[in-house]
Amino acid sequence: IIEARTLGKGTDLVTRLDLDGMYGQLVVLGIIISSYVGLMILSSYSGSRYAESGLFTIRRKLTESTLDLPISTLDREKTGDLVSRLNNDLNLIRQFLHQGIGTLFQAPILIIASTTYVYLVNWQLALVATVFTPAFMFFATKITKPVERHTRSMQQGQAELNILAHDSISGFTELKAFN
Repeated sequence: IIEARTLGKGTDLVTRLDLDGMYGQLVVLGIIISSYVGLMILSSYSGSRYAESGLFTIRRKLTESTLDLPISTLDREKTGDLVSRLNNDLNLIRQFLHQGIGTLFQAPILIIASTTYVYLVNWQLALVATVFTPAFMFFATKITKPVERHTRSMQQGQAELNILAHDSISGFTELKAFN
């Protein structure tokens, strides 16, 4: 909002050929952009640092708990399937930690601020958007169902590939031993 107002004032100053005022607006805009970039870098760095330290802890505990599993459990589960599930779950956790944590704090503030601003600018249009948003969300949910099925089948295929790769690699030494 501040950037848009600054750009609007700058445009007005350019059309009036007020160079002194235009330079002042450029300085203000530069400060705003520099502050924004600095905050984004700080946010990205701190979020990545938190995410990676959390993932390190999760991996360490996961390895410890996997080593403590009884042999009967390991015999029952296919190794490739187990590894595929662990990799997929860790990737989901990584995505959430890198992207989801910031969004959890940022999204509510952004929703409240943008909704307030939109209602102040044009309350009739905002009311129409508020009424039709649930319908759009319903259709978006219906569209994503086939994608979920495709993702699930892709994960099953990846598990089968991991099983095949593991069996091929683990059986290689036995084949070599029997020549």
